[in-house]
Amino acid sequence: MKKGYFAIAIAVLPWGFSFLNTKIAIQALGAMTLCFSRFLIALVIISIVAFITKKDLKIKNEDIKYFLLAGGVGITVYFYFENNGVKYIDPSAASLLLASMPIATIFSEALFDGRKLDKKMIIGGLISLIGVGIIMGGDINLNSLFVGDALKGYLMMFGAILSWVVYSLSTKVLFKKYSQFTIVFYQFLFGVVLAFPFIFIEKNSFELVNNVVVFNVLMLGVFSSAIGFFAFNYSMKALGVSKASLFINFIPLVTIIASYFYYGTFIGLNQVIGGIFIIGSVLINREDKEVEYINTHRNVSD
Repeated sequence: MKKGYFAIAIAVLPWGFSFLNTKIAIQALGAMTLCFSRFLIALVIISIVAFITKKDLKIKNEDIKYFLLAGGVGITVYFYFENNGVKYIDPSAASLLLASMPIATIFSEALFDGRKLDKKMIIGGLISLIGVGIIMGGDINLNSLFVGDALKGYLMMFGAILSWVVYSLSTKVLFKKYSQFTIVFYQFLFGVVLAFPFIFIEKNSFELVNNVVVFNVLMLGVFSSAIGFFAFNYSMKALGVSKASLFINFIPLVTIIASYFYYGTFIGLNQVIGGIFIIGSVLINREDKEVEYINTHRNVSD
């Protein structure tokens, strides 16, 4: 049991720090270049693990399109939006907004699949929406709605949430047929391949790359993407799926605390109140099987 809690800490800590790592690295690297770099590192690591443990990575030809979609939407598109979003807004705000992904996914699924929502889920959705509004209200007002970078950053984060919803709804078939390891391997593989061409298109400031930038890219690739994945999967086995997925909701807390030590800035009152609303909306629905499912599969891209 203790090993399970240690494992979940190893997963949640780098995921919380990842928003700050991105904030630093994105100053020198474009969104897609950063995406390519971190997942190339992660792909090398899990490939070595697959070789040593002799993992069966065979997939059926008819499922290649789903794996391509997983890498294209779950990695390339998602991180285009998230990396750019973190560039323009505070990492804490970005982390708190992404905490609403389980609720957003469930509502979208209900819209497309006709799933009936109970009162608790509806209330949770409204609470989450209020929380998002409160967080944004701290940075955006009517006078500055179309001026500055805050609106651009929030729109990027909404793009990340939307791309995650599309990814979740379109790749569920994979989780019923393949192991998490196999899915993550091909998601990383296709994500790296699809992100590569953008390196030559987007603007990069390679002259700004230094030891600090390299360190943060390594943190993202080694700890957030690779080690975080293995640690979280171990914690699910040791603690159970429900308890392990519950810890996902502590990622924003890690980001907030880390932001203080990184930048010496205190979290704003709007973020505190909005964060409580968003995390609370997920916690009150933590026993919902769909919330549990989405939380346990968030580790493929955090």
